[in-house]
Amino acid sequence: FYGPHLATVLREVRCTRSRSMPLGSSVWVKVMGYCAWPGLIWSLDLCARATWPDIITSYVPGKLLVRYYGEHSSSWVAPKQLVLWEDGNEADKIEALKAWGKKANRTKLVSATLDEIAGRADSGEEELNRMSRMGWTYQLDHLQMAARARHSALLHPTGTTATAGS
Repeated sequence: FYGPHLATVLREVRCTRSRSMPLGSSVWVKVMGYCAWPGLIWSLDLCARATWPDIITSYVPGKLLVRYYGEHSSSWVAPKQLVLWEDGNEADKIEALKAWGKKANRTKLVSATLDEIAGRADSGEEELNRMSRMGWTYQLDHLQMAARARHSALLHPTGTTATAGS
């Protein structure tokens, strides 16, 4: 199904693991333009198959796949950008998240994120299952929007205008 190079990358992506941050670990991610954002160490096998091409082609060796609370997107993140979640020591990060939401006019996203982290499961495996169930609908909606945008771009390429009769 996949070419030899892509098959090799797929095997590597599936084997990407960290001893210090195993699959299902809750983390805080520092991404440029955002405050620290809560996420979960994730696996390609938990993603909708339709998202695999983007995830596989964006893979960078040494990075871990993280699924973000609230928006349910995933990205490859360098371990130095990750901090393990420590129950009882998260108040400052949560307050920074709320402040960022107000400043960036993203209070609904932050509210959804806070609701999701409030319901975190006790074990990594349980949390992986919970987040998998929660994210399928969002991922499929997102993919449909992206497909519509690609379709529109094909019909109306940048720099051209549609004229009557063309």
